Amino acid sequence: MQRNQRNQRNNSRRRAVRRLLFGAALGVACLAASSVQAQGVALRGIGAVNAGMSGVATATPVDAIGALQWNPATISALDSSSMSFGSGLIMADSSVASGYDLTPFGGDKVSGRTESDAGTIPAPYMGMVMKNPESPFTLGFSMSAIGGAQANYASDPTNLVLSEAVLGRVSSKVELFQMAPTVAYQLTDQISIGFAPTVAIARLIAEPMFFGPQDENGWGKGAGTRYVWGGGFQGGLYIKGNNGFNYGISYKSKQYVEDFTYNVVVDGMPKTAKFKLEYPSIYSIGMSYDGFERTIVGVDCRYFDYENAKGFKDHGYNPDGSIKGLGWDSVFSVATAIQREINPYLTIRGGYCFNTNPISEEVALTNVPCPLIIQHTASVGATVTTPDQWQFSVAYAHAFENSARGELSPAIPTSYVENTASAHELTFGVAKKF
Repeated sequence: MQRNQRNQRNNSRRRAVRRLLFGAALGVACLAASSVQAQGVALRGIGAVNAGMSGVATATPVDAIGALQWNPATISALDSSSMSFGSGLIMADSSVASGYDLTPFGGDKVSGRTESDAGTIPAPYMGMVMKNPESPFTLGFSMSAIGGAQANYASDPTNLVLSEAVLGRVSSKVELFQMAPTVAYQLTDQISIGFAPTVAIARLIAEPMFFGPQDENGWGKGAGTRYVWGGGFQGGLYIKGNNGFNYGISYKSKQYVEDFTYNVVVDGMPKTAKFKLEYPSIYSIGMSYDGFERTIVGVDCRYFDYENAKGFKDHGYNPDGSIKGLGWDSVFSVATAIQREINPYLTIRGGYCFNTNPISEEVALTNVPCPLIIQHTASVGATVTTPDQWQFSVAYAHAFENSARGELSPAIPTSYVENTASAHELTFGVAKKF
């Protein structure tokens, strides 16, 4: 009887410690996303041209992919019909460290750092814009990765959070795709509006299975799931001024998707776990100036409403030990870019993006290693145009290294977890104007 009670108390303490360590564990599983996406789950720029512009496009229509992604009204301002396709290659460099120092109390000192082996993450895209000079309507279609990440941490006995006594091996994979048939209407010579219904496809897997219930050994085994489907819409307004200044505003609704459903095993029994995660609504406002010869300068401001997106706004645990959410604040970002046409065959561009951090002190433990520890990203790009209007574009973006350190567990004095992340992104694209 006493032995059973002791076992129950030990199991309760073990589960409590695991919950305290959960913040670090979840962050480790999400860390690849923090390394490559400056705005949470939303990719900063889509396509080789837009990536070289650091995502600036709300009032800066320089290519079809960027216009279709950030302001559907601006496809009316493109100079011709075109078709584009290509892919980004995201190379994350991230690590997690954890440990404690109990030597002042006569105990041990433990510390270790582990590198993630996430590899190179592809981010494909394609899009088309059809313009008819005799019609006020412009049609478009895009299909692209709008978010994606992967983390892969080996079990490490020298790293507390990745030791077999706590979590062992940790891995995750996030894939987000969107399709958007688009129509824009030219109200006047200077004003256009645009609208696009959107179809979203997503998959989210992780081990340990944080989204499921816990038993005496922690989270259950198993990550069996499938792609989920959902949708939303986006709309925008574009105004071309007479003095070289242009203005744009757009709204992307939340992507309402099915619950992520997982086949897990808890206490030796098969169970089904569900988790709700919504892609947040995004508000964009932008301005550009094209009064210089062969040069355009643009700036975009965006607001990502994570506080009202399920899976992000809640935090803590459900009664069964599964997570409620990440508890993020909403995010504000600002990006600026310049593009210069050197001659009819070569165009160069560059940009810079900064965003705020969604992690408040209240949820610091849960999110210390989680997305958005990177806040500064710079990019450059170029396009070569052939005489028959084929365009070959390339862009490089560097997410500058940043670190986040916080308390790992109040139950372990001087314990800490620290993540360091940076990333490189190389994007290639081909377009044909006609």
